[in-house]
Amino acid sequence: MKIIQLLSVMGLVAWIGCTLAVQPDPVVIGERGNWLKKRAWVKEAQAVQEQLLKDSVAVKKSRGQFLSELEMIDKKVNEFYSVKGFTRGKLGTLIADVKTEIAQDKERRIAQAKKRSESDDAPINFYDVQVEAIEQEVKRFERDFEQFNLDMTSIADLDVSLQDRIKAVDKQIKEAGTLSAQSSKKLEEMWWIIDDQKAADAFYVIQEIADKVAAIKKYLEETLFVDFKKVIGTLEKQIEQVNKQIDRIEERGFIVAHRAHRMKQKEVGDVLAVVSDEVAAEAEKEPVRPRRITKKKQEWYEPLFLLPQQICSYLQELVVASWSFVTSLFGVQKKVVRARRRVADSE
Repeated sequence: MKIIQLLSVMGLVAWIGCTLAVQPDPVVIGERGNWLKKRAWVKEAQAVQEQLLKDSVAVKKSRGQFLSELEMIDKKVNEFYSVKGFTRGKLGTLIADVKTEIAQDKERRIAQAKKRSESDDAPINFYDVQVEAIEQEVKRFERDFEQFNLDMTSIADLDVSLQDRIKAVDKQIKEAGTLSAQSSKKLEEMWWIIDDQKAADAFYVIQEIADKVAAIKKYLEETLFVDFKKVIGTLEKQIEQVNKQIDRIEERGFIVAHRAHRMKQKEVGDVLAVVSDEVAAEAEKEPVRPRRITKKKQEWYEPLFLLPQQICSYLQELVVASWSFVTSLFGVQKKVVRARRRVADSE
């Protein structure tokens, strides 16, 4: 019995010790106050804390909306790069190559105009007029191509900006979690507060935290999500516009989509064309002569191999003729016998 009492006393002492250890500083809880008012402040703080926790959960769930939209547009962007044969984030080389090709095409056309102007039937100012026309056309095309470059850069930038917005979402979610933890800690302290005025001050701190979490929730669900959808719409329009620009650029003869693969095919085609032209040129220089059909000279022993075949063929013909003669002879005899019978019957 004494042992049980001793253990009970020890447990009570341990509980009191733990309670004193976690009890806030007297400066925080105060020394005197209205307990009923303090209780009212705690009840209001609990209600605010409950709404704060709901908002905090909504903030965490809002990330799913952003990821769902990001997944759909990310699929469209990947499809765009895949269909056009572009490498995501690596378009600098393509732009530089096409610009070089545009400059080379300009020089080639000017050289052709100069060569044409040197002919006897060319107008006097043919070269100057052609060069001016080529310059104006190339300038317009370079402006269009620069716009294509800007739109392609815009697609890459918008793609990155969506990722940045997801990072902003994660930052806001983390902030809401930190605020929620601060509010819970402040509510726990309110249970120890004696001074009702200090309890009121703690309530307003919790209310301020709750307002911040509610503002984060509103920002994510309304402001940032609307902005996120707007960026997605702009990105979709940019992709559609770039597809049209690629078609117009390729109508001019410049390869853009799947450039690396198609350039290799073009190089092979050019080599084959050059070889074909060289063969044709050689053919024009030396006309093709018809081949003479020469009969093979017959050797002296070849008729000996044909003799057995001729003998077999002759014997076959002889047998067939003999058989035909025999069958025809029997047929005549039958006809004579039939005729004699008819005469005898008539007599």
